[in-house]
Amino acid sequence: MKMTQKQIYEQERKKIADLNALFMELRTSEDPITDEELRQNVKKNPSLWGRFKNFLPENSHLLGKMNCPVCESNKLKLDEDFPDTMRNCLDCGSEWVIDSDNSFFDITYNSREK
Repeated sequence: MKMTQKQIYEQERKKIADLNALFMELRTSEDPITDEELRQNVKKNPSLWGRFKNFLPENSHLLGKMNCPVCESNKLKLDEDFPDTMRNCLDCGSEWVIDSDNSFFDITYNSREK
């Protein structure tokens, strides 16, 4: 049976959320991934690891520019494809678009809406 666009979207969104959760586990485990290991992984495979480059100290100023409009978390990441305008929440998975000075946003995916 062929999947609908919504089913495909939800399947892919869940894959991304699972990868994000796995990364957070790697960062907070007993033996966490080091900044150097992350740097090497980003360089080796940017399509997989590039989304986490903002956790490196040299990029950390890009995180936390604002809180998630859905859950108020400050654990944010820049979208890999649209780093200047798109934000993702690492806690709830919501996504939103901002303007260049963070003064306006439009929620594109609210993880708490069904």
